[in-house]
Amino acid sequence: MNLSAADEIRNLLHRYAELIDAMDVPGLHDLFEHAVLDSAVQAGEWRGRSVEQRAAGVPELVVFRSAVQPRAGVTSAHLCDNAIIEFDDDVHARARSRFTVVESHDGASPEVAMCGRYEDGFEHVGGAWRFVTRRFFVDVVGGIS
Repeated sequence: MNLSAADEIRNLLHRYAELIDAMDVPGLHDLFEHAVLDSAVQAGEWRGRSVEQRAAGVPELVVFRSAVQPRAGVTSAHLCDNAIIEFDDDVHARARSRFTVVESHDGASPEVAMCGRYEDGFEHVGGAWRFVTRRFFVDVVGGIS
């Protein structure tokens, strides 16, 4: 059975959470290979696998750097929900979604560490959907210390 275009896009949203939780930086670079990412948290933008940017010393976005740094005794889960997917035409789509990061320190009860939202753009190329933009906003920071 084939997935609908909306389900394919929803899978991309969830794939991001899966890669962040696995601390899979090469996988994240692949996922955003053709995308421009920016954040209300950090000035500037980051482009997928841009070797030129890395060679010029342009830093990766904070979300990649901080989310994939192993921290002793900390486990986390990134949840993506409330996705609203809209199609501009047959090959361009946009999505708005929410995220929640839950963390546990040294086996303690999990707590919400952060909540926010994503605004994404997608294009359909070569039979598959891919990210072309991602802007993220942090709305709530939890009290885990």
